[in-house]
Amino acid sequence: KGKICSRMTSLRSPRLNKDGSPRFRSTSQCQAREASRWWVPLLIAIQVMLCAHTSAQGTWSAVPSMPTAREWLSAATGPDGRIYALGGVVAASLATAEVYNPSSGTWSTAAPMQMPRSDFAAVTGPDALIYAIGGINNIGSFQILSAAERFDTLTGLWSSIAPLPTPRFGSGAAVGSDGRIYVFGGVDNT
Repeated sequence: KGKICSRMTSLRSPRLNKDGSPRFRSTSQCQAREASRWWVPLLIAIQVMLCAHTSAQGTWSAVPSMPTAREWLSAATGPDGRIYALGGVVAASLATAEVYNPSSGTWSTAAPMQMPRSDFAAVTGPDALIYAIGGINNIGSFQILSAAERFDTLTGLWSSIAPLPTPRFGSGAAVGSDGRIYVFGGVDNT
């Protein structure tokens, strides 16, 4: 077994060892991948590209790129009609919150989340607050999160809420007709 590859990147959720830690490639696999470097421009293009779909015309068009290139982020539309791009990962999980205004075609920065996270569920609740639920925090060590927080677009503040019953990442979230937020699927530590 070789050393952990610090440049390991993937567009999928990380594969996990039995202890819940991320599975990395051996040093020789990393060196071969680093030598080819074919994936670097592709990865950068995927991280910053943003497209908009017009359902009436059935077409896609490019819109301004996100200020912070990253992967495994989540997004939700706020009650103000703006799109909130949250968290993600570059070399480590981010707490970044950036806001796209479809009317003006511009990006701005919002207050960062309280906890850096990637590969988490985001949803706008029936109370018009944006929720960030679960995910991964890989700063220092790999941690699957049960922590959740919500963002008030009027005050610009994040606040913690009750955690999930089980830590998970890679899940989805939706608001049901009963007004509750549902978190579906994902990967936990079992």
